[in-house]
Amino acid sequence: MSWENRLTGKRLCAAALSAGLAAMPLARTIADVTVFPQSGIRLETSADERVITPRTLGEHSDWLAGRGLNADALAASYYAERVLFEVVTDGGVSVTMSERDWPDGGAGDIATLEPFAAFADSSEWVGGDWFRLTNAYESICQIKDISLRSGMLIELTARAPWDAGMDAALAALESIKPRVQFIDKVPPTRDTSAGYTPSPLTGIARTIEASGSLPLTITALPAWTGGGQIAAKGATEPGARVALTVDGREVGSVKAGADGLFAFEFELGGGNGERRVALSAERGGSSARSVHSVLVAQGVTPLAVAPSVDPVAGPFDLYVYTLPEASIELVTPSQSMRGPANSSGYLYFSLSVRRGQSASYTVTAAAPGLAPSTVEVTLERVSSETELIQDFRANARSIPYQRLSENAKDTAGQNVELRGRVGAVGEQGGLPALVLYTSNPGLGSWQDPVLVYCGQTLRFEAGDVLTVLGAPRGVTETVDGETMPVLDGLFYLR
Repeated sequence: MSWENRLTGKRLCAAALSAGLAAMPLARTIADVTVFPQSGIRLETSADERVITPRTLGEHSDWLAGRGLNADALAASYYAERVLFEVVTDGGVSVTMSERDWPDGGAGDIATLEPFAAFADSSEWVGGDWFRLTNAYESICQIKDISLRSGMLIELTARAPWDAGMDAALAALESIKPRVQFIDKVPPTRDTSAGYTPSPLTGIARTIEASGSLPLTITALPAWTGGGQIAAKGATEPGARVALTVDGREVGSVKAGADGLFAFEFELGGGNGERRVALSAERGGSSARSVHSVLVAQGVTPLAVAPSVDPVAGPFDLYVYTLPEASIELVTPSQSMRGPANSSGYLYFSLSVRRGQSASYTVTAAAPGLAPSTVEVTLERVSSETELIQDFRANARSIPYQRLSENAKDTAGQNVELRGRVGAVGEQGGLPALVLYTSNPGLGSWQDPVLVYCGQTLRFEAGDVLTVLGAPRGVTETVDGETMPVLDGLFYLR
């Protein structure tokens, strides 16, 4: 287990370190697990790998000096590059993980990564949610896998000496990557919408994704079709290649004219339902992507339904989009409501679902000359974090520290609220954890420590004062020679 009184902000310059590495065997080290609690990342390393982190930078100063690098001089650039760790293999190849702020683009939109291809010799999607970039420089070969995870851009970069070649960099990357675990960070699902944003069915199709470094504007694409040929028009960089895909299948490509304009005519095909129409533009290593939802409604009234918020955690509006002036009927578990769509084909109903329950709604729309169409949707009411905290506190008990420590088994599973000062952050058993001192006798010193397992990224540091809501495990553990009761943290309040 590793603990720190305060996480440092030092970073190691990955490029400088890579340039100073020689392809020679390293001293054998003990295989270990390193956890970065404030990033939610857990790293497993083998005995023939050297791991350099901000906290252990000084421990490797002699090794770095042997390669012409000064640990103190590297600290500033390490900080600037926001490197979490660098693993150096037995063959002198380095694998670095660093964090970046979320790039501009749609929240959770993994297509946001595609513009990075403009800076690479080659690029491809690997493993579903990782974007791989390859570069060959004069002194090193580099392979970088990047991904968006819970508000951060993660970069995992392998660099090999030129004489080792790109295969060595790839082998090191593929070796380290499976041993990097994201404790509570879940990658976004590719090509899915983070939320439903309806638009009138009389206008341009609803946009699901939009990203890229090239200009790309869609000027014509119907929100729905009853079948037959439809047109897609737009503007982008003059001379750019524009490809059109339907549900992931490319149906054609054209070259934008000297004025940047392009146009397609195509059929969606298939039965009634939603289709994903994507237009991608590429020119000179730059690209852009725009994905839209087009509704197919052959012989029936087009109809799209979605809640204003998802998941539902309180009162909400149920959006209904159809043709202008179409009649709409909503059947809820307790009543039936009717009304006409407005001139844009829009109507909404204000609804609510009781806590801990779900409700099913049936919406039917009918327009003159078309058969009625029906959409059924079931929504489950989830509790907001505020409600969960209220429920927890309503069942929380006041337990003296002596009983929590000396009679641990009797307190297991009970709701406990503790306020204290964070004494240390670190990891235990491969999970982020903190030591919380829960008693201040008024002299500025904090006493009565509790070990809190967090099971998630830590957003606080040593010295912070906070309230922890959690459940005792009914056991004690020893941290740095001090025995303390153990708590599973559920909520953290400043």
